[in-house]
Amino acid sequence: MAKKIFQIPDLLRLSEASRVRSDNKKQKPGMIALLLVVVIGAAAFVMAYASTFLGIGDLTMSYNSNRGAEVYSLADGCVETALENFRNDPINYIGQTLFFSGGSCIITVSGSGADRIISAAATSDNYTSIIDAAAAFSTGAYGENIITINSWTEREN
Repeated sequence: MAKKIFQIPDLLRLSEASRVRSDNKKQKPGMIALLLVVVIGAAAFVMAYASTFLGIGDLTMSYNSNRGAEVYSLADGCVETALENFRNDPINYIGQTLFFSGGSCIITVSGSGADRIISAAATSDNYTSIIDAAAAFSTGAYGENIITINSWTEREN
């Protein structure tokens, strides 16, 4: 077996090749770290973007819920007003239209005799709530007007 004898130029070439290899190895961890930062940044951006849209959806849903509750309260107050007017004048009261700063309400009274249906349709912007109340009229022992509410329902629009 012949021993291979390295000459100095061969050793320099081997030394230079190993140095290039070691420089490449040093660059790879930096590239991996940079790629990792980009991936994590993109994932964080996607999560922030999605949570923003979820937040906007929650705000819209909350706003609609609040507006619906306001319009329901308006209709409820209109039925209360109608019941008071019906108690004061059960024969002639047929309804009315009320205007408020937040909307309007149309009250109708239907039926005849002692039993009546009082409907109040409240509207504010694009929101509407309708409440129907079945009421009966009678006269008390001392001549006072008595109103009995038999049902109170919210109607679907």
